[in-house]
Amino acid sequence: MVRIGHGQLGSGRSRVRRAMAAACLLTVGLAVTVDPAATWAQPAGSGECAYVMNEDGADLSVIDPAVPAVVGAPIAVGDGPVRAAATPDGARLYVASVNGASVSVVDTATGTVRATIPVAPSPIGVAVTPDGSRVYVTHFQFGTTVSVIDTATEAVTDTIDVGLGPIDVVVSPDGATAWVTNNAEASVSVIDTATATVTDSIAVDPNPSAATITADGTRLYVGHDNAGTTVSVIGTASRSVIGSIPVGTNVGGLALTPDDARLYVAVFGSDEVRVIDTATDTVIGSPVAVGSGPARIVITADGGRAFVTNANSGTVSVIDTTSDTVVGDPITVGRGPTGITLAGRACPAALPLGPSPTNPPATAPPAVAAVTAPTVTG
Repeated sequence: MVRIGHGQLGSGRSRVRRAMAAACLLTVGLAVTVDPAATWAQPAGSGECAYVMNEDGADLSVIDPAVPAVVGAPIAVGDGPVRAAATPDGARLYVASVNGASVSVVDTATGTVRATIPVAPSPIGVAVTPDGSRVYVTHFQFGTTVSVIDTATEAVTDTIDVGLGPIDVVVSPDGATAWVTNNAEASVSVIDTATATVTDSIAVDPNPSAATITADGTRLYVGHDNAGTTVSVIGTASRSVIGSIPVGTNVGGLALTPDDARLYVAVFGSDEVRVIDTATDTVIGSPVAVGSGPARIVITADGGRAFVTNANSGTVSVIDTTSDTVVGDPITVGRGPTGITLAGRACPAALPLGPSPTNPPATAPPAVAAVTAPTVTG
């Protein structure tokens, strides 16, 4: 299995296989009974939903941040899902599958794939414009391009040449620029979204990977994976590096709090999360120990919790951002969870195979009769 980004490429680290609570098997001539507790409405959520990209499992785990627990069955997508981004209304999720050369479009109301868009090989980074009209997709392994998807037609409409090994992409809050980290070239490309052309290239430390931009669009934070130990700070007006923050070896995902006051950094090399005070661009507090191989991180809309994917543990850790401590047990998800994103819409009201054992239904729906598959002969 190819492992992409955050020092995971070709790492060969073992994965914790998810214990499935329920399964539905249909084979020729085999009678199958549907568990009467297999589908039910979930508890009221928080108005947002977390989707975890299980790279080794070719599926997404769905987490209700309000519980917090896995709800429903995994959503099957393309081979090697690594990153995703939601439309501003939370209605659709665009998932890059690095081994499948495709982007799956998930309808978040139903938890089903509504379209699969063929793209160039090795898609990884995904970003949606603030108006929801376009999706930018980077192509990492031996790639030098960014694909542009029109969300109205669900098709690629443009290809933009950037640097070597583009891995992450971030669109500015005003939608005017897209910023691309070129992992193999130690640079950040700046794309004018109106003309779909690169207007600048900014030299940074080696192995630029994850990136995030402040709500006012004035600063871009860039983490450096593999042997990298820092987070670079880029001034978007000057288009230059204005700071460098030491955090630890092999930087993974980055996430800003809604007020931009703090930046949470997943440090893959030391299995911890560091917190940066963005007023001084310095690390504050003690390291927060999480699972093995923290890869990506997101923060809820209210700023109260951070969710961290642990790629080598097959889990997601939950951090209380008021105390910067891990709360509860890690949430078991799929195999090789390398990405996570939040959609601004509650998790689907009902999902097959039910929520996790920590969140059982109050009542089960009526029993469903056994179904027998037809026997094929000849």
